[in-house]
Amino acid sequence: MKKDLFLFFLLSTVNFISAQYGISLTITEVMFRPLEVNGQFVELYNTSTTDTIDLTGFKFKYYTAANNKIISFSGGTKLTPGKYAVILQGNYDYEAGLYKSLIPSDAVILKLSSNNFGSSGMAKTLDRDINLINALGETIDTYIYSADNGDGISDEKV
Repeated sequence: MKKDLFLFFLLSTVNFISAQYGISLTITEVMFRPLEVNGQFVELYNTSTTDTIDLTGFKFKYYTAANNKIISFSGGTKLTPGKYAVILQGNYDYEAGLYKSLIPSDAVILKLSSNNFGSSGMAKTLDRDINLINALGETIDTYIYSADNGDGISDEKV
């Protein structure tokens, strides 16, 4: 009985982790040349039709910088199927900023635990890679943005 219960627990945990940290989360948009101060952001999308993804413990890595912890700002950390999350700079003034009126009310809003993406924000003139890292330390998505966009134009995955 104890062996069966342990096996059930082990398989349930593996399935939970697989569902939580599978490839159903993707980076869809990167704003690296914002019109407002501290306005850089990264948008995520849950491609699953059934699984809610808990973003607790997730990190963001910009180019060669150290990982930045992602923390909840509004809407918690659970991203339901087919929904978006936005990761804002830690020092972005959401209440006075432009994005307050642009981000849909059903989006999860997150912030970095530090002020910037990387040590001083995302480069505006060089292509750079960004990585989304799950709570287990695994890179689950990588995106290379192309730095040839004009001010206020984000890089979007089509």
